[in-house]
Amino acid sequence: MSKTVTESWAAMEPKAKVVPYQLELPTLGPNDVEVDVEYCGICHSDVHIIDKEWGDEASRFPKVAGHEIVGKVSRRGTEVKELQIGDRVGIGWYRRACLSCEECIEGYENLCPHGEATCFGASQGGFARKTIADARVAFPIPKEIPPEYAGPLFCGGITVFAPFRRFGVKPGDHVAVVGIGGLGHMALKFAKAFGCKVTAISSSADKINEAKEYGASHFINSSDEKQMKEAQGTIDFMLVTVPKKLPWQQYTALLRRNGKMAIVGAILGNVEVPVMTELMVRQLTICGSITGGRALIKDMLDFCALHQIFPKCEVTSVNHLNEALDKVRENKVRYRMVVKL
Repeated sequence: MSKTVTESWAAMEPKAKVVPYQLELPTLGPNDVEVDVEYCGICHSDVHIIDKEWGDEASRFPKVAGHEIVGKVSRRGTEVKELQIGDRVGIGWYRRACLSCEECIEGYENLCPHGEATCFGASQGGFARKTIADARVAFPIPKEIPPEYAGPLFCGGITVFAPFRRFGVKPGDHVAVVGIGGLGHMALKFAKAFGCKVTAISSSADKINEAKEYGASHFINSSDEKQMKEAQGTIDFMLVTVPKKLPWQQYTALLRRNGKMAIVGAILGNVEVPVMTELMVRQLTICGSITGGRALIKDMLDFCALHQIFPKCEVTSVNHLNEALDKVRENKVRYRMVVKL
């Protein structure tokens, strides 16, 4: 099949404004679908890539970013059976996985060493009229989920949903979510729907009412030493969503014996916690998590449809893409930004 050229919006160099760009799509493979993009969320990862904050490997220019894609199938490869023309699907951080390596076979397609991220490196993303992905990682969107809110589920949503399943969070567990932003507000909703006791931890005291609206029954102002001390030894599972280094021992002190801390914020740096007096004596676990495999994404979509869980989004036209990117860049979005193509 011949290649397709589509209208897109690309940064031509690091930190540049995006401009209209004629993007040549890859040839449609037998297992691929071509998708007419309707909406694309803006994740902070897109800003990191456009601004070349993750180095040369991540950012090759011209760069079309965007990896929270929602659209309708317009063409399909010869081997595609499950998706039909006109089906509405979502595509997230990865657009391709080999499906034959050890990671893929065990259900960790998100860790596939041979996979292709949607807008990382030479790959081009969803700030475009059309995109192409492997049909097996393009997920049908339940009709209960409004399409304008669906995109952020495929990166931010699965990022905070996966740890609940992956690390065995149970109803009744005391869950703390650190950071009430694009990731954290969704984590609060998931934690409440899982039947957990939910505490929000934030340095922004003005977010207390929103945190409780999203599912928190308790709120800790992390700038308040007294509140932090009173909460020591009370948390079963802590989800760290902030992308910055924390005073780690102050946070592990909040965990109960056998407690777990899962880090999903893209933090550059090390976690420094005393091993014997902290990790060993109280048998704590510190772990990381990144997106999720196909089964987890399908599980999340069904869970969101059942419990009516959607991110809070600001939706704008692609004609205002630069303003939207700046808003994400400056942390002025509450809580996810989506552009309508």
